[in-house]
Amino acid sequence: MLRPKTLKLIGVLCVLLCLCVGAARASPVFGIHGLREWSAALQGDPSAPGVIRPVLADDFQLLVREEQAWPEEYQTAKFFTPHLYVEEHMDSHEHMEPALVMQWGDQGATGQDDPQPGDRVAAAWDFIYNEDPPFDQTNMLEFSIHAPWPCMFVSVNMFDGQGNYREWIWHVGDPDRNPDDEGKIPFCTWTTVQVNPVTLWSNYKYETVFTHGAGFELSTIQYIRFNENGVWSQEYQDPTTGLVWNAWNHVEVQPEPGTMLLLGGGLLALVARRRRKR
Repeated sequence: MLRPKTLKLIGVLCVLLCLCVGAARASPVFGIHGLREWSAALQGDPSAPGVIRPVLADDFQLLVREEQAWPEEYQTAKFFTPHLYVEEHMDSHEHMEPALVMQWGDQGATGQDDPQPGDRVAAAWDFIYNEDPPFDQTNMLEFSIHAPWPCMFVSVNMFDGQGNYREWIWHVGDPDRNPDDEGKIPFCTWTTVQVNPVTLWSNYKYETVFTHGAGFELSTIQYIRFNENGVWSQEYQDPTTGLVWNAWNHVEVQPEPGTMLLLGGGLLALVARRRRKR
């Protein structure tokens, strides 16, 4: 039977561990959430944590054409300047979330026609910080996304101060219909995605990750670009505007859980050592 002092020590250790693990979830280094913050960022309000802007179709197309590591689905896509707005957004499970919604389907890149059913289309938006870049060796990016259907990709760029970037691309899948889609981002449901920009780890299976520019510096990240690429279809058009859409619930920079657990383990070892000395 454990002695009272031992039980007390175990209790202290458990509390410390819970606090460390909880800190990884409860204390983001940086984040944007809720309709008010999304709206303020979209309107360029200086009180918002950053500014949201659509990426011009020609600029996004040029970025992709200059880097062969982008998949063929991007290289051959029609690029569009998106429409952005904020609303409570529902997924297929009737789960509502405050969200930034991106639609595309007009304002194509120079020389491109309007999309036709079956065309690959692509669009993007940027989130630009109002303060110093929040990334370092111990932080990870987290966002929650609603992707409308399986035949599409979602991706994230992190741009440094010199215009270099690191890119992750995920495929949206349907594990219920295709066993090969296991581990991919599911469609039509709110999904939280995490990436570690140092180790390249992600909680979902990505199609590719690459770095453009030999001098990429994580410590000078200036903004994040959220991209999407899918097959244009009338089935996923907005009934009012006729444009295809995608949505994001939140964007956060979180302390990396492994780092917090290591810190917690160190605290636990320190407490145990002091108890043994006594």
